[in-house]
Formats: sequence, structure tokens, C-alpha cells
Amino acid sequence: MSRIDTNDLKRRFDDPRGLCEALDLVTGPVGKRWRPQTGRNLHIACPWHSEHTPSCSVSRGPDGTVRVYCFSCHATGDALTLVAHINGLDARRDFLDVVDLACDLVNVQRPERKGYDARPPSVRAIARVAPPPLDEVQEDGGALAQVAAMLSHLAPATEDRAAMDYIRSRGLAGSEAEQWYALPTGAARDNIVAAIIEEVGGETWRRSGLASESGWWSGAWGGPRLVIPWRGPDGCVNCLQGRYIGAGDKAKRFAFPAGRAPLWPYGSDVLSDIPASSDTAIAVTEGAIDAASFNLLAQRAGANAVAVALPSVQAWEPEWFDLFARRVCVSALDNDDAGARFTPDLVAKLRAVGRKGRVTVLVPSVGKDWNDVLRGVATPAATTTEAAQ
Repeated sequence: MSRIDTNDLKRRFDDPRGLCEALDLVTGPVGKRWRPQTGRNLHIACPWHSEHTPSCSVSRGPDGTVRVYCFSCHATGDALTLVAHINGLDARRDFLDVVDLACDLVNVQRPERKGYDARPPSVRAIARVAPPPLDEVQEDGGALAQVAAMLSHLAPATEDRAAMDYIRSRGLAGSEAEQWYALPTGAARDNIVAAIIEEVGGETWRRSGLASESGWWSGAWGGPRLVIPWRGPDGCVNCLQGRYIGAGDKAKRFAFPAGRAPLWPYGSDVLSDIPASSDTAIAVTEGAIDAASFNLLAQRAGANAVAVALPSVQAWEPEWFDLFARRVCVSALDNDDAGARFTPDLVAKLRAVGRKGRVTVLVPSVGKDWNDVLRGVATPAATTTEAAQ
């Protein structure tokens, strides 16, 4: 392995029992530390807490890689998480060291460090990557997509306690929000940058729009954040949105890469898999959290509907018309002054291209938005705008 490819590395860990034996988790002070489940799946005594009855499942997931979950303390992760914990490391903060150890376990060559050193972040040479002019950032969507791909491996929301606490507080457990990313604070954040630069290079990091003049995260991204990927119809990430999830109002609520705004509505990639001739209703909401909330509500109700989200209530680009052409369209903006003001304009746009010129207008009858509905604050009401004659 000349480069860090975490997907490939994780795929090499496809035998739960073999991994447990390699980490010496099969025998220990409590005697028999494991019992078979089905096939090569195991229950082991949880490494995260003391117990005498094995309650930690080490199994082979649907993607063929090892997954770890404790039914007692709810610790969760993958093979790299387990390797990190057994060796006293943090899977994010010590990512490069964890990769080295994992490579040794599966007998593959350790990736070359490319000059990475362990000096404090303030004096590391790789930090000296000043951001480029904004016009260069706007044109270089590929750099941001590469950084987003790294974040999906280095910082999944499901492995960050603050992110998962926030997701649960918004009623989004089990939703697409668990596929988003998390941005921690302190040394863990600095090491994410180090790992990204190690893999994609300082120039790519510089062009992503996320770098500060010192080379680390832009100051606009201060505090712990839930990071939401906005994808286009081709499935590629074209923008990242950082939602502040810390205490108080010390940081900007939403952050985007410098010089960049979403090029497509959130959820555009999902529409690519739905034929225009389908009877699936496409709801237009405000913001990714609203779209995720609407989708979870539709799923629970058994409704044939999916939501996309506008980056702002008044945002609209000409190329977006094609997303809604000949589809069953729903306007689902917030129940506030801005939503009421811009709903007629959105309805007119959707009627121009939607199926038979009909648009259903959905608004929460109580509360502000679809996340309020999801959390039981509000109930939806619907009206239908008839086809133009």
C-alpha cells in the first residue's frame, strides 16, 4: 500500500474470529472470553468495560467488513476502532498509527508517511498551506470531494458521541443523518487534517476551501460540528455544511467552505435513482435536517415520497428545473414568514415543469419545520394547487 486506502484496509478484515485472535481477545482473565454466534461471528467480553458475560458482538457486516457492537455499553465501531482501542489509541486522533498497526495485522506494507512528523500542530511544516484565491476554490470541486471522501472514513458521525447526541436530540436516530460526518475539537481535529494532507496532499487540502491561512481548519468552522455532505445528481459531494453542535452561541451556526455554496439541492443524488415517470412525490424543504426529518416521517408513514432541500429559501438555479421535470412535486417550506413569502414563487417554478402542472403544498400546522413535526411538536396540513388552465 503506497497510499492510505481505509476502504481497502477494512475489507481485509473480513474474519471476526481471526481479528479477535490476532488481538488476543479470545482468552483472558475471565476465562472463556468468547462464544460462537453464527458462522464466524462472535460474542466477546467487551474491551471497553469490565464484564463476565460476553456481550460485545464482533460480526461480519453486509459489506463484508468486521463490525463491533456492545449490547451492554453500546460501544460501536469497525476493525480499525477495535485495533485502536486495544492498543490504547484514539481511532481519529492517532489515525496514522492505527493504520500502521492494522497493516501489520494483515501483512500489508505500511503506507509511506511522506514527511509527516509528530511535532505539535503549531510547528508542523505541513501546516503552511495558505488558502488559494476564492475563484480557484470555486472551480476546484474535485479537491473538496476528495476531502469529503476522507472525512467519511476518518470522522463518521456514528463514531462521535457529540454528533450522535445531537442527531438523537433532533429525533434523527436511524435516519440518513447517521451517514453524515463529525468534526471534533482539539488534537483530534488537528490529526484529521494531518491525515487528510498525508493522503491527498497539501495542495488539495488548500483548494478545498476548508483551510485557514495557518493550514488548519478555517476559523469559521470553530467548535464541534456535524458535517453534512451536499451531493449533486452524479453522487459527488459539491459542498460541505458544518452545523455547530456545541454549547452556547460562541460559534457561527452554519459554516461552508470559503467561496463555495451548494451547487445542487441536498438529496439531488437520490433523484437520479428515481425515474421521472415514477409516482414518488418529491418534496422541496428548507435545509438538510428538514429533508432528513421529512424522509424519516415518510418512511414511518409508508408514504411514497422523498425530500430534497434548498440551501436557502430563495435559492434557485436554472439547471435545477430538470430535477423536477415531469415529477409529482410537493412544496414543503417552513411555517414562518419566509416560508409563506417564498412558497408562491416555489410553487410557480414547480408547476412549470412538474407533472400536469399540479403542486401539493405541505406546511406544519403547528411549529416551524419538519423537524418539529418529527419530534411531535407539530402535525402536517396539506393543500393542493390545481393545474393551470
